[in-house]
Amino acid sequence: MKRSPALIKFSREHHAALVLARRAKKSVPGSDAVVQLMADFPKRWNDGLAPHFAEEERALLPRILAEGGNSLAERLQEDHARLRKLAARIIAGEAESLTEFGTLLANHVHFEEHELFPYYERLVDERQDPDHIRK
Repeated sequence: MKRSPALIKFSREHHAALVLARRAKKSVPGSDAVVQLMADFPKRWNDGLAPHFAEEERALLPRILAEGGNSLAERLQEDHARLRKLAARIIAGEAESLTEFGTLLANHVHFEEHELFPYYERLVDERQDPDHIRK
């Protein structure tokens, strides 16, 4: 899918998110893979997903709300809030939250790629507003 230049970086970051989601969804309690994922998770969250969410909220949310995309904005915020809570539980050592986190993260990425981003692309005329989003 050809993506607007304004959203390319977000879409590229989604690949890493989907890899993490897949690992989390397939987690088997007590397995070596889960032990490794639990060890890797804080860095993946703090260096990848947490800043990604913050940047989406900073760069996309105001325009979506201003243009009446309230249901899309609400879903974005609700998903991010739920993922933040699950991430905090995982970082605190609750491996049982991995499967729920992985499922929600995968669903969230698909929501953004197939609903939120196309809506945003229709809103933004990049010739008039080329610096609105990071590149």
